[in-house]
Amino acid sequence: MQVEQRYESDLAVFASALVEGASVQDAVARCTALGLPDDVGRKLTSALSTHKMFSLLNRRDTTLRSLNWLIQAYSTLDQKSGVPSRLDRVSSISPEDFLERYYFANRPVLIHGLARDWPATKKWQPEYLKERCGNIDVDVLAGRDAAPANFRNNGMELKQRVRFSDFLDKAFSGVPDNDTYLPARTLFFANPGTAPLLDDVPCPDFMEHAVSHLRCWIGARGTRSEYHFDTPSALFVQLVGTKRFEILAPWHIDLKDDTPWKGIAPRLVDPDTGQSLTRSVLLEPGDAIFIPVGWWHSVEALSPSISLNFLKFKGVVNRFSPW
Repeated sequence: MQVEQRYESDLAVFASALVEGASVQDAVARCTALGLPDDVGRKLTSALSTHKMFSLLNRRDTTLRSLNWLIQAYSTLDQKSGVPSRLDRVSSISPEDFLERYYFANRPVLIHGLARDWPATKKWQPEYLKERCGNIDVDVLAGRDAAPANFRNNGMELKQRVRFSDFLDKAFSGVPDNDTYLPARTLFFANPGTAPLLDDVPCPDFMEHAVSHLRCWIGARGTRSEYHFDTPSALFVQLVGTKRFEILAPWHIDLKDDTPWKGIAPRLVDPDTGQSLTRSVLLEPGDAIFIPVGWWHSVEALSPSISLNFLKFKGVVNRFSPW
């Protein structure tokens, strides 16, 4: 038993060294320094040098190191550009320019006043919404404050069905509330009772008006979405109220935990220059922001808020999920 435990201990040290990037010889040297007999070390070296699985893992490690180097290069270039996580601001844009300059370039852009004249922007106040569909039941997520960050917008175990008019009263009461929210994942427009509202939502020129790719966010002042990235690109349109976005370029993975919804606040400044690495932007009613796939962002409602996500872009397949 003691021999087996010692062998397992040596393998653990050996494996840890390899995971940390040590060569086989260096890994053996570490074990030898802890008392591993030389002959065992030589056998480990010989076995691993010819093992197909180790060869495969070694190639994978080389690939990951190359990708990490490339990401670090992009991160360095972004930090030294003088405008980290660049965010352009325009008042209008053609579909051709949008696709070429932003969608395919994977760059965010703020479009001032895109939805300023939409009926939804002008009409979607609580009384109007109650008149149109206040008697339907809708899904919301409740108990968000006590849930892990990665469940607050996606955890279906938080889902509750409530009367829409009651939810609107709570969301627009003026009392800050992050605990109850109607986020995109609840599929608001999948409810047939919301159909009358779709007449108030025109389609931007570079989007396709597909209800199955339209999402809605409704919440009180103080609702928040922690830093995360999304696997499709999205056009986020602010209809009612004001939201603050913090945008961070995707290659700053060294500032984040290794999963998209951990909710851990990143280090937001360049340690060498003290310069902010994020772009902060306020979305007023009628404004829209394009959030490209992979870009980190956090969102906070500064007032009772209604927003839409458009996910179907003309002429492209907007899906990049690795899961």
